[in-house]
Amino acid sequence: MDRKELFMNVRKAYRLAYEVQDSIVEIVEYIRTKINYEDCAGKQLFSGSVRKRKGVGEGYVTDNIGGGMWSWDYFPTYMYIYYFDGIPTETQNCCFSIVQVMDDGFKIAPIKYSSPSTKYFRDSADSESYLLFSFSIQKKDHRNIWFEYDGTEVIRDEGSEILRISDDIKNKGNEPYIKKNGDACFIVAKISLEAIGSKAEADQALQYFSKLVREETGYHLLIDETQEGSLLT
Repeated sequence: MDRKELFMNVRKAYRLAYEVQDSIVEIVEYIRTKINYEDCAGKQLFSGSVRKRKGVGEGYVTDNIGGGMWSWDYFPTYMYIYYFDGIPTETQNCCFSIVQVMDDGFKIAPIKYSSPSTKYFRDSADSESYLLFSFSIQKKDHRNIWFEYDGTEVIRDEGSEILRISDDIKNKGNEPYIKKNGDACFIVAKISLEAIGSKAEADQALQYFSKLVREETGYHLLIDETQEGSLLT
C-alpha cells in the first residue's frame, strides 16, 4: 500500500470512528436521563490522561510530549468508564458504571510490551467490542470505588479486571457476574456494541440490568421503576 492510499484509509478510519463514538455518546447520554444519580465522571482505562500543564495557555494541554506518552493516549475511548454516583440510602453508597471496550484484541499482547503494538493483537475478527453495565452497593463506611464490591480491597489495575470479568461472563454463556459479601453486592452485565445501536436497544439493556439490580439488592436504579416494561415507546 502506497502512502497516498494509506492516508486515504486513515481519513476514512477517523470519520468512521467519529460516527461510532458519536452513537455511543448518544446512548450514554440517553441512559443518564433514565437513572438515579448524584454526580458523574469519566476515566481512561487503557491509556493515560492528557493533562493541562500549569501556566500554559488555552489549547496546550500536556508537558510530556515525547516523554512518557504513547500513541494510545490519543485514543482515550479505546477503553473508557462512565461513572455515576448513585443516590445513597440511609446506610449504603452505590454507583452505576458503563465501561466502553472498543477492542479487546490487545489482551494477548506480551506483558513485556507496556505500549502494545497492534502487530501483537488478536485478529480483529476474533476480538470483541462491548459495553459493561456495572452496579456496586456497599456500607457508607466503605470506600465507593468501582470493582471494590466488598469495601476491603482496591483493585488498582481496572483494565485487567475488566477483561477478567468480561471473560468470566463470556465463558459462562453471557450470564451476569455477581459477587456478594454481606450487604455489599457487585453486578456486571456485558452487552455487545453490535446489539445496542439505538435508544430502543438501550432501553432493553437498561430494563434488563435495572431488574437484575433490584432483584439482587432492592435498589431502584431507574428514576421511575414503574416505567419498566413501557420504555420501548
